[in-house]
Amino acid sequence: MTPTLTPTTDEFGPQGEHVIALIGRLRNLTPEEVSSFRAAAWAAARAAAWAAAWDAATAAASAASAAAAAAVRFAIYNAPLPIRRESIPRRGKCQGRGS
Repeated sequence: MTPTLTPTTDEFGPQGEHVIALIGRLRNLTPEEVSSFRAAAWAAARAAAWAAAWDAATAAASAASAAAAAAVRFAIYNAPLPIRRESIPRRGKCQGRGS
């Protein structure tokens, strides 16, 4: 005859009574309840994964937008000054409109 191991509440810390009650409840689960808990666990995992992916994508898009804005500001700030038309040397006939 093997002895039945009965945990004491002290072994599970300050919530020991609740943990023992939960273990007792888990022993008597029906297959329908197990299936329901499994579905709930998958739904929670799926929601957590979606939220993590959304947060990562949002952060990446925000960083890309900030980098693009910084690049545009840099390009504008460092752009050469406009050249006056008179300072461009002319080579022969103008190739513009009406020529």
